[in-house]
Amino acid sequence: MFTIIVNTIAGHGKALKVVARVEAWLKERGQDFSVVYTEYPGHAVELAKACGDRGDDRLFCIGGDGTVFEAANGLAGSDTALGVIPGGTGNDFARSLGLPKDPVAAMETLLSAPVRAVNMCKLNDRVFLNVCGAGFDVEVVVACNRVKHLGQGMLPYLYGVFYTLFTYKPRHFTIELDGKVRQGPLLLVAVANGQYFGGGMHVAPMARLDDDLLDVIMVQPMSRLRILRLLPKLIDGSYIKLTDWVEHKRCRSVRISSPGMRMQIDGEVSEVEDATLHIADQRLMMLMP
Repeated sequence: MFTIIVNTIAGHGKALKVVARVEAWLKERGQDFSVVYTEYPGHAVELAKACGDRGDDRLFCIGGDGTVFEAANGLAGSDTALGVIPGGTGNDFARSLGLPKDPVAAMETLLSAPVRAVNMCKLNDRVFLNVCGAGFDVEVVVACNRVKHLGQGMLPYLYGVFYTLFTYKPRHFTIELDGKVRQGPLLLVAVANGQYFGGGMHVAPMARLDDDLLDVIMVQPMSRLRILRLLPKLIDGSYIKLTDWVEHKRCRSVRISSPGMRMQIDGEVSEVEDATLHIADQRLMMLMP
């Protein structure tokens, strides 16, 4: 017996279509399961915590990265393993797990997948699982959120990129990394536990969810034309090799500050002028292929 949490608004209704397919597939195979639906923001945290408190072996969630984030927070510190069925707009964390895009194929894979402990990370007092960022990336997310109705995956993000090209100016950052302080303007700085953001952008191809390290990517200011040329390389991850413009470091903790700074935290934007990011003591049990 296991539970499936469904975010009713994820993917503008996509999650509801996904759960219908997954339920039909599970019933054909005689699986014993129950389905519960979120009713308000943060409800998935409560539903997942109830599963962890009961000592359930497995819990599945259907939604996007926000749903995964809530379920993970509810299960933190428990022995219940989380399985992620892609059913949202971006599904970047599901990509980092190496899951099939098709939700039924993902469910089939997870039912026989081993349990692995993955890192949970913290930004000040907030938990995150995937990628945090400041600078250009944040303004892209803000623009992207205004046009999520355009579709799923990368399309809204690409709109955000083109819109931000003509409105953004590089910020001045102070970054403390491995005990060394650096200051200066940057196009963006990203701190990654997972590999993908923005509906499929391969921002941190070297990141591993269970290596106890954060991958910090710093991109130098550049012209609009160069940003456009860089975009295909960001999609496939090869931009990381452009060492004249991109710097990559690995660490357990990093501090980032900038007056008036906003950060995207697993896709959610918050005002955070001074952020310390580190690997949390707790780990999350996950079903992973």
